[in-house]
Amino acid sequence: MEIRTSFAKANEGDGGHLIIHKDRIIFAKKKTGAEEYFAIPTSAVKELFYSRVSGRRIGAAILVSPLLLLSKGRKHYMTVSFNDGKAAIGAVEFKLDKSNYRPILRSVETAAGVTMQYDQEGIKDQEQKPAESKAGASQPPSK
Repeated sequence: MEIRTSFAKANEGDGGHLIIHKDRIIFAKKKTGAEEYFAIPTSAVKELFYSRVSGRRIGAAILVSPLLLLSKGRKHYMTVSFNDGKAAIGAVEFKLDKSNYRPILRSVETAAGVTMQYDQEGIKDQEQKPAESKAGASQPPSK
Protein backbone atom coordinates (compact mmCIF):
# COMPACT_ATOMS: atom_id res chain seq x y z
CA MET A 1 0.00 0.00 0.00
CA GLU A 2 1.17 3.48 -0.77
CA ILE A 3 -0.15 6.84 0.33
CA ARG A 4 -0.64 9.58 -2.27
CA THR A 5 -1.18 12.61 -0.05
CA SER A 6 0.58 13.97 3.03
CA PHE A 7 -0.98 13.46 6.43
CA ALA A 8 0.66 13.48 9.86
CA LYS A 9 4.00 11.62 9.65
CA ALA A 10 3.29 10.14 6.20
CA ASN A 11 4.46 11.68 2.97
CA GLU A 12 3.35 11.04 -0.58
CA GLY A 13 4.78 7.75 -1.80
CA ASP A 14 5.34 6.23 1.65
CA GLY A 15 4.60 2.53 1.73
CA GLY A 16 2.89 0.79 4.58
CA HIS A 17 -0.14 -1.26 5.51
CA LEU A 18 -3.65 -0.59 6.74
CA ILE A 19 -4.90 -1.95 10.04
CA ILE A 20 -8.66 -1.68 10.24
CA HIS A 21 -10.33 -1.70 13.64
CA LYS A 22 -13.96 -0.96 14.42
CA ASP A 23 -12.96 2.38 15.99
CA ARG A 24 -10.04 3.51 13.79
CA ILE A 25 -8.19 3.02 10.51
CA ILE A 26 -4.43 2.92 11.02
CA PHE A 27 -1.76 3.42 8.36
CA ALA A 28 1.51 1.98 9.68
CA LYS A 29 5.00 1.41 8.38
CA LYS A 30 5.62 -1.89 6.61
CA LYS A 31 7.70 -3.49 9.35
CA THR A 32 5.75 -5.68 11.75
CA GLY A 33 5.13 -3.82 14.99
CA ALA A 34 6.39 -0.63 13.39
CA GLU A 35 5.16 2.80 14.33
CA GLU A 36 2.00 4.12 12.80
CA TYR A 37 2.01 7.05 10.44
CA PHE A 38 -1.50 8.08 11.47
CA ALA A 39 -4.91 6.84 12.59
CA ILE A 40 -8.33 8.05 11.48
CA PRO A 41 -11.26 7.49 13.85
CA THR A 42 -13.96 5.55 11.97
CA SER A 43 -16.58 7.89 13.46
CA ALA A 44 -14.86 10.78 11.62
CA VAL A 45 -15.06 9.13 8.17
CA LYS A 46 -17.50 11.06 6.00
CA GLU A 47 -16.89 9.63 2.49
CA LEU A 48 -15.19 6.62 0.94
CA PHE A 49 -14.31 6.58 -2.74
CA TYR A 50 -12.80 3.83 -4.90
CA SER A 51 -11.20 4.47 -8.28
CA ARG A 52 -9.43 2.25 -10.74
CA VAL A 53 -6.93 3.42 -13.34
CA SER A 54 -5.95 1.27 -16.31
CA GLY A 55 -2.92 1.90 -18.45
CA ARG A 56 -0.48 0.28 -20.82
CA ARG A 57 2.66 -1.26 -19.34
CA ILE A 58 5.11 0.91 -21.27
CA GLY A 59 8.04 0.54 -18.87
CA ALA A 60 7.78 -3.25 -18.83
CA ALA A 61 7.42 -3.31 -22.62
CA ILE A 62 10.65 -1.35 -23.03
CA LEU A 63 12.60 -3.48 -20.56
CA VAL A 64 11.13 -6.94 -21.18
CA SER A 65 9.08 -7.36 -24.34
CA PRO A 66 7.10 -5.16 -26.74
CA LEU A 67 4.25 -7.68 -26.42
CA LEU A 68 3.52 -6.24 -22.98
CA LEU A 69 2.12 -3.15 -24.73
CA LEU A 70 -0.91 -5.29 -25.51
CA SER A 71 -1.70 -5.80 -21.83
CA LYS A 72 -3.10 -3.28 -19.37
CA GLY A 73 -2.13 -2.77 -15.78
CA ARG A 74 -4.70 -1.64 -13.23
CA LYS A 75 -4.06 0.47 -10.18
CA HIS A 76 -6.59 0.63 -7.35
CA TYR A 77 -7.13 3.66 -5.12
CA MET A 78 -9.26 4.34 -2.05
CA THR A 79 -9.85 7.88 -0.82
CA VAL A 80 -11.00 8.44 2.76
CA SER A 81 -12.34 11.88 3.65
CA PHE A 82 -12.81 12.62 7.32
CA ASN A 83 -13.86 15.33 9.74
CA ASP A 84 -14.08 14.78 13.50
CA GLY A 85 -15.32 18.33 14.12
CA LYS A 86 -11.99 19.24 15.74
CA ALA A 87 -8.46 18.97 14.37
CA ALA A 88 -8.76 15.89 12.14
CA ILE A 89 -10.10 17.21 8.83
CA GLY A 90 -8.95 16.15 5.38
CA ALA A 91 -8.68 13.33 2.90
CA VAL A 92 -6.10 10.63 2.26
CA GLU A 93 -5.74 8.52 -0.88
CA PHE A 94 -4.30 5.01 -0.64
CA LYS A 95 -2.94 3.00 -3.54
CA LEU A 96 -4.12 -0.54 -2.81
CA ASP A 97 -2.47 -3.80 -3.79
CA LYS A 98 -4.31 -5.71 -6.51
CA SER A 99 -4.18 -8.94 -4.48
CA ASN A 100 -6.35 -7.72 -1.61
CA TYR A 101 -8.09 -4.44 -2.46
CA ARG A 102 -11.65 -5.87 -2.36
CA PRO A 103 -11.47 -7.13 1.25
CA ILE A 104 -9.92 -3.81 2.28
CA LEU A 105 -12.76 -1.86 0.65
CA ARG A 106 -15.38 -4.02 2.39
CA SER A 107 -13.59 -3.84 5.76
CA VAL A 108 -13.25 -0.06 5.71
CA GLU A 109 -16.85 0.32 4.57
CA THR A 110 -18.08 -1.93 7.40
CA ALA A 111 -15.91 -0.36 10.11
CA ALA A 112 -16.81 3.22 9.15
CA GLY A 113 -20.49 2.51 8.43
CA VAL A 114 -20.18 4.57 5.23
CA THR A 115 -21.10 3.30 1.77
CA MET A 116 -18.23 3.18 -0.71
CA GLN A 117 -18.68 5.29 -3.85
CA TYR A 118 -17.24 3.94 -7.11
CA ASP A 119 -15.80 5.99 -9.97
CA GLN A 120 -17.33 3.81 -12.69
CA GLU A 121 -20.88 2.54 -12.95
CA GLY A 122 -21.13 -1.20 -12.38
CA ILE A 123 -17.74 -1.90 -10.76
CA LYS A 124 -19.23 -2.90 -7.43
CA ASP A 125 -22.15 -4.74 -9.05
CA GLN A 126 -19.90 -6.79 -11.32
CA GLU A 127 -17.06 -7.53 -8.94
CA GLN A 128 -18.49 -7.65 -5.45
CA LYS A 129 -22.00 -9.10 -5.72
CA PRO A 130 -23.00 -12.58 -6.85
CA ALA A 131 -24.64 -12.65 -10.27
CA GLU A 132 -28.41 -12.88 -10.39
CA SER A 133 -30.04 -15.58 -12.45
CA LYS A 134 -31.60 -14.17 -15.60
CA ALA A 135 -33.92 -17.17 -15.85
CA GLY A 136 -35.61 -16.21 -12.59
CA ALA A 137 -36.07 -12.63 -13.74
CA SER A 138 -37.72 -13.53 -17.03
CA GLN A 139 -40.35 -15.91 -15.61
CA PRO A 140 -43.85 -14.51 -15.46
CA PRO A 141 -45.27 -13.98 -11.97
CA SER A 142 -47.26 -16.94 -10.63
CA LYS A 143 -51.02 -16.54 -10.27
